[in-house]
Amino acid sequence: MASVGSIIGGGFGLIRDRPVAVAIWFVVQFVVALATQLMLIRMMNAQIDTLGVPDPSALGFIGIGMSLLAGLVTLALLNASYRAVLRPSESAFGYLRLGMDELRIFGLFLILVIVGGIGAFILVLLLGFVAAGFAAAFSGSPGMAMGVVVLLYLALVAGLVFLWVRLSLVLPLTLLRRKIVIDGSWELTSGRFWTLFAAYLVIWLVSIVIYAAFTLPFVGPYFSELMQAMGNPEALKQVEEAQALRTISMSTPMMVLMVLLSALAQTITMALSSGASATAARELLYERGEVTEDDVQRTAEIFE
Repeated sequence: MASVGSIIGGGFGLIRDRPVAVAIWFVVQFVVALATQLMLIRMMNAQIDTLGVPDPSALGFIGIGMSLLAGLVTLALLNASYRAVLRPSESAFGYLRLGMDELRIFGLFLILVIVGGIGAFILVLLLGFVAAGFAAAFSGSPGMAMGVVVLLYLALVAGLVFLWVRLSLVLPLTLLRRKIVIDGSWELTSGRFWTLFAAYLVIWLVSIVIYAAFTLPFVGPYFSELMQAMGNPEALKQVEEAQALRTISMSTPMMVLMVLLSALAQTITMALSSGASATAARELLYERGEVTEDDVQRTAEIFE
């Protein structure tokens, strides 16, 4: 039966019982991240030779291209982690594949990004109009107007979290059923929102701690400067330039260590979240009688 403990245990169990696969995912993450970092440093050095200072905005399109490449690699690794839970017999090469499963996941991801982006834009636009209306209605009471606006934005965040939890199983279900699945997640999570939310919240908090422990020594000053420069475009530009200079001036061993720890944090948190959601999908399907007991037992053996 799906419970908060079993879902969380699915994430940690994946790391504990599939260490070779997790190590392979880490190596892939590290190589891609290191290659991307070295390329960015080379481009920033070229800008310094030409302009005298690095121009972060000029690297925008290049950064987008690199981010897309890294995103494709991440989707392949994500699929591998789902496969490790849902199809444990396909263990060769750390569960990594390049086939129709990956193509379906990529197509589904594009659909979610496009639909989600459009939906978020419409929601924010509507919320802006509603907030403006309340602000005008309570123009004589600024405190009341601000309170209403805050409540509206909190309601928006709550709604987005609700949608995220209810649709959190679309990727593992797509892998398991070998076809793009969207409504299946909504049906499967019906009545189980709080169980899933509590499990995901724990995984999310653990992930924050891991990222903070592994990356704050390197990016802490940057985030601190960003917070201080909020609302000041000129100050934000100076912060970006300062961070670019820090990146360029970083010694090679320190840069490699930074990328290594970042890749390690990303691999661990990916395994935790994907292992948890895949386990939730498997157990909820079993509760509804959509998989055989043998399938559940084979998956459960991973986490014993």
